[in-house]
Amino acid sequence: MNKNNKINIKTKYLTIEESEYDDDMFFISDRTFNDDSEVEMVVIDAKEGDIEALEDFINQYKSRKKIKISNDKLFKDIPYSKKAVEKMFELINVNMDYVDMTEENWFQNYSWTRNLESKFRIWMVDYLRHNIKARLEIMAFPHTTNRHSIRKVVDMFILNYGWSLKD
Repeated sequence: MNKNNKINIKTKYLTIEESEYDDDMFFISDRTFNDDSEVEMVVIDAKEGDIEALEDFINQYKSRKKIKISNDKLFKDIPYSKKAVEKMFELINVNMDYVDMTEENWFQNYSWTRNLESKFRIWMVDYLRHNIKARLEIMAFPHTTNRHSIRKVVDMFILNYGWSLKD
């Protein structure tokens, strides 16, 4: 490759750099997890000017890696419910960005303990009590801030959308 056309692609999760020592060498690193540690470093050889070899490799590489999923369309009109679902994932230590919620029965892969369910219940009651927009989106009678009434709504939310219990 010509030095003026140096390849250096950097996205949030994938970095592709042409070697500064060998024009036919590419370094690909992947950061798909939250800890910002380098998960995998791959070095490939490509003949001079052969970008197709690099593209083929990237396509093969992406197909075997866990790909970040965009569930934004599912939550487009319900941002406050999304926050509740994000909290559910957070409590079970799962990154929601890697879960394809369009797959049938995706939620059956997850469960929580009674203790985690209780923590979520406490969090959500507090979240709804202090957030009128969340109450407007989630509750049928959003103008109440009564803890008991909100607790009933949260119990129904957990019944309908909560993880199954491990106990």
